[in-house]
Amino acid sequence: MDWPIVALVAAGEMVTDAGCPGQTPNGVPSNFRPGENFLFAAAAGVEFPERRRDLGYPPCRHLVRILVSGPQREDTMRALTEVAEGLEDAPGDLLGPAPLFRLRGKHRAQLVVKTDRPREVASRAGRLLASAARAMRAADLSAVVDVDPQSV
Repeated sequence: MDWPIVALVAAGEMVTDAGCPGQTPNGVPSNFRPGENFLFAAAAGVEFPERRRDLGYPPCRHLVRILVSGPQREDTMRALTEVAEGLEDAPGDLLGPAPLFRLRGKHRAQLVVKTDRPREVASRAGRLLASAARAMRAADLSAVVDVDPQSV
């Protein structure tokens, strides 16, 4: 089989990926050494890089992503700008709003909030979007509030 084989050995001492350059003590090829990959380091209980903590990115803080999509780019940006104004004093750092690539013919834009209180931010964003529901329906806009999104 040509599938990569990944194993966490001895609580983070070595992660192996068969077929990659390098050798582990047991002779299996490896592309990982302790401390190189923060995800495996986290699984092994090793400290996260200070840069992620300083910048406030997961897993040190939470992300709340508000995504708006619709037929007109201006409408999506206007809706998120209004949400951003409503979240200015929310706990956390606002990133955006920023336009995204179109998907299935719909224009999209997102606002991301880095926060320690994701429930508060998400519920507040939900209330702001609910209050704008009539105008959003008229503009054929849809919105999603996602806490700790898989991708941004």
